[in-house]
Amino acid sequence: MGDGHVFADGSPLNAPAVKFSFDRVIKVAKGPGDLFGQVASIEAPDDHTVKFTLKAAFAPFLATLVDDGASIVIPR
Repeated sequence: MGDGHVFADGSPLNAPAVKFSFDRVIKVAKGPGDLFGQVASIEAPDDHTVKFTLKAAFAPFLATLVDDGASIVIPR
């Protein structure tokens, strides 16, 4: 993510927003949340880095990231 990316309301689109979005869908644990069962943890060590740690090797994970359930939302 480069500097200056924002949501339509002007909120920053950054690593913490990405982490929030994935934590949110995983917490629901239904529908699209089922796709992320291999995720052990998500970290946002800085505004430009998101680190996904998986429970085990899972080759389709990158394809999972383009699913509708992986949409990034404004943290509230």
